[in-house]
Amino acid sequence: MDLLSNFGALFRSGAYRGTLILRKSFVVFYWSFFIASSFSQSRVGEWESYTSHLDIVQSIEIGDTIVSATSGGILLYHQLSGRFEMLNNTDGLSTTDVSAIAIDKNGYLWLGGASPNGVVQIYDPKSHESVAVFDFDLSEISDITVSDSVAFVAYLQNQDWGILEFIWKDDAFSYRQIFNPSVAQLSFISGVAIRGDSLFAATDLGVFVGNYRDYILNYPQNWSLLPGLTDVVRMQQEGNELLILAGGDIWSYSDSLRLMSNHGTNMLDVVRSPDGTIFAAAKNHINRYDSDGNVESQWTSKGNIHRLLSLSNGNLLTSTNRGLAVWDITDGTAAWHAPNSPASNVYTALTVLDDGRLVAAGNNGVAILSDNGWYNLVASSTTEAFHEFTSDHYSGFVADTVMYRTNRVWSVVERDGRIFYTIQGAQPTVINGDTIRGGVISFDLEDPSDFQIYDADNSGLNPHNNDGYLNLRGLYVDSDNNLWISNFGAADIDKKITVLTPDSQWIHIPQTGLSSKCYNPTDILVVGNEGIFMVGSNTDHIRQGKFFVGEYEFTKLESGEDSVLVDWHFFNSNESSDDNTVWAQVATESGTAWVLTPLGLRRLTFNSTYTSASQYFYTYFFGVGFGEGSKIVSDSRDNIWLNSTSSGLFVLLANSSPWPDWNGFHPDNSFLLSEEVLAVAFDDECGIAYIATSKGINSLRIPFADERTSYSKIRAFPSPYRIPSSQPMVIDGLMDESSLKIFTLSGRLLRTIQSLSGDVSGYQAFWDGRADSGELVGTGVYLVAVYEPGGESFVTKIAVIRE
Repeated sequence: MDLLSNFGALFRSGAYRGTLILRKSFVVFYWSFFIASSFSQSRVGEWESYTSHLDIVQSIEIGDTIVSATSGGILLYHQLSGRFEMLNNTDGLSTTDVSAIAIDKNGYLWLGGASPNGVVQIYDPKSHESVAVFDFDLSEISDITVSDSVAFVAYLQNQDWGILEFIWKDDAFSYRQIFNPSVAQLSFISGVAIRGDSLFAATDLGVFVGNYRDYILNYPQNWSLLPGLTDVVRMQQEGNELLILAGGDIWSYSDSLRLMSNHGTNMLDVVRSPDGTIFAAAKNHINRYDSDGNVESQWTSKGNIHRLLSLSNGNLLTSTNRGLAVWDITDGTAAWHAPNSPASNVYTALTVLDDGRLVAAGNNGVAILSDNGWYNLVASSTTEAFHEFTSDHYSGFVADTVMYRTNRVWSVVERDGRIFYTIQGAQPTVINGDTIRGGVISFDLEDPSDFQIYDADNSGLNPHNNDGYLNLRGLYVDSDNNLWISNFGAADIDKKITVLTPDSQWIHIPQTGLSSKCYNPTDILVVGNEGIFMVGSNTDHIRQGKFFVGEYEFTKLESGEDSVLVDWHFFNSNESSDDNTVWAQVATESGTAWVLTPLGLRRLTFNSTYTSASQYFYTYFFGVGFGEGSKIVSDSRDNIWLNSTSSGLFVLLANSSPWPDWNGFHPDNSFLLSEEVLAVAFDDECGIAYIATSKGINSLRIPFADERTSYSKIRAFPSPYRIPSSQPMVIDGLMDESSLKIFTLSGRLLRTIQSLSGDVSGYQAFWDGRADSGELVGTGVYLVAVYEPGGESFVTKIAVIRE
C-alpha cells in the first residue's frame, strides 16, 4: 500500500493572515493587515494560498511542537494534541519553499529559501509575523546556525558558496559581512556550526574551522581544515560534539577527530540519541549503530528521508517527502503524521465544479478541494489502492493511488460527473509485469476507483508512433456533452482533432481540403450552439502555427455510426509576425475570438459565417512573454485572464481596460506564489479565481461573479461590527450597480454609499462605521437599505459596537 494513501488522521489549522510588503534596501519588513477566516466571509481583493506541506526538508523541536521547513512553507505539529498548523506567504513568509530552519534566543525562527530564491527571514512563530527579511539575490540557503550574539548562514550565489554573518546589535540581528573559507572553488557547503568562538563549515573539501571573534574570516588564510575529511555531506551539533558524515564514514569531533563507524556509505544525516546511540539515515532507511560502529539494525522508511532529529523524549524524527515519522528507538516502529493538503505544489490544469469544488490536475495526479478539505488521487507506477474516507479523515492527509503513466497535464474538464484530463506525453511502459498507460484519464467524482485510461490501444486516439506514444493537449465539453480532444502528437493528420460522444463513439475531424494543415493543435473550444469550433496550433521547426476555425455538423449513419461534415478555415493570429502560434483562445460575444500568442493577446472579429476575420491592430500585454503552457480563460463577466508561465498573471476587462493595471499580478505586488502561473479557473457563483503556480495554488476573491438577480443572499460581516476598526464592514451579495443608505432605527439617514464610489466593488460594499460627516456612529442597531436602478431593493439590520 502506498504511504500517501494511508496516513493517520491529523488536525489542520484554517487560520490565515495576510501581509503587506514594504521593501527598503535589502531588508523587507511585513505588517499584518487582515485576517480572513474563510472565503465565506472574505473581502474582494483578499488572497488565500494552498501549498503542499508534505515534503519536509528539516525540523526542529520547540517544547512539544515540531517546527518544520517544507516546500510549501512552515509546518507546526503539536505533538500532544496531534494538531497541525500550516503557514505560507499569506502568514508573512517571504518564501514558501524553505530549505533551512533554526531558532534564536528570542524564540524567532531563522528561515532560508530554497533555489532559486535564497532569501533569509527572521520570523515570529507565535504572532505569525515577520521580524525581518534579508534579500541579497542569493540562489539558495543550505544551513543556518544561531547563538546568542551571532548567526551564520551558508549560501550559494550563482556558482559561489559562502557564509553570511549576522550580529546582535541594538536589540536586533543585523547583517555584517561575508565569510569565504576556501581559496579553491567549493562545490557545496552542507552545514555550519558554532562552538565557542569557533565557526565550523562542512564542505566538499572538508570541515573548515575559523575563530570568528579574533580573526577576519573574509580571508581564507584565517581558516584551517580538520585533517582527513572530504565530501562532508552532513554535520550535526550535539552539545559540544560535532557528528560528521564524510566520505562514507561517521566521525565525532569534540577536541579531536574520532572515527565512530566506517559504515556510513550513502548516509544523508546522522544524530546521537540521549542514550548515546548513533543513528544515520539514507534515502529510504535508518541505521542503528552499536558501540563498535557496526550496523546493529536497519529500519525501512516509506518516505524519502531528508533529515534526522533526536527528540527530547528519546525517539527519532525523520523529515521526509511524505510528512513526519516518529520512530520508537526501542523497536524501530514509526508513527507517520501528515497534514491535510494537496499532494504537490505543481498543478497545470484547473476546473471548478458546479458545487464549488476545485479540481487541480498535474504530474502527481489530481487534488480536489471541498468543504471537508483536500482529497488526492495520486499517480503511481507501482501501487493502486482505494479507501472509504469519512469527514473525520480530512483532519489529516487523504489520498488514494492509481496506476497510470503520468506527465504534464494540459487540460481538465468535467462531464456527467466524471473528470477527464489529458497527459502531455505518455507511452505505455512495462513495470513489474504491469503495462502502465497514459492518454486521456477519467474517473468518477463520487467513486474514484471507477477509473478509465483512454490510450492508443483502447480508444480512437491516434498515437504518434508504433509504440503508442500520445501527446494530448486541450479538452472541451460542448453543449451536447461531446468531449473534444486536441491530439497534438497524432501521426494521422485527419485524427488531430477527435471527439468522444456521450454514447462513447469516437469521431475524427478530417482536414480534407485544408491547404495549410493543423499539425500541432493546442487548445480547442466550441462556440455555443453555432456549430463552430476553434483550435490554435503552434509553430515548430518545420511548420507555421495558425488559428483554425471549422464549421461542423454531426450526422448519424444508417449503421448507427456517427459522421461529421466540416468546412475548415485558417487565419494568421498576427499578420506582422512570422510566428503565428496560438496557445489558447476564448470566444466572448458572438463573432469575436481572443487568441493568446507568444507576443501577447490578439482580437479577431469574424463575419457571420466565420469565413473571414479582421484583426484588431493592438496586441495587449505585448512583451510580457507567453511561452508554451501559457493560457487564457474568461470569467462570467467576459473578462480575460492570461497566465504566463514565466511572467505572472494579467487580466483584461470586458471594456478592454486592465485589472488592476497593466503590470498585472506578481509575487512582489500581491500574494501570488510564483511568477510561473500555470492555470486559472473560476467559482463564478462566489466570485473566486483559483490560480495554479509552480509553488502552489492561490485563490483571490474577485469583484466579478455571476450576476445576482435579487438581494436574497445579502449578508453583512463581521457581525457585530466593532469600531473603530482598520477593516470595513462588508455588505455582500449585491446586485449590479447597487447603492446603499444607512439609517438609524428611527429613520435618520447617516451615510450614503453610491454604486460608483470606491466603497462598492462588484457584489460587495464596504462601510467604515462613519456617518457622512466623518464621525463614528455609536453602539446600536442600524438599518441598511440596498437598491439598484431597476427598482429592486432590500433592507437589513446590522449591529455596531463602539469601543
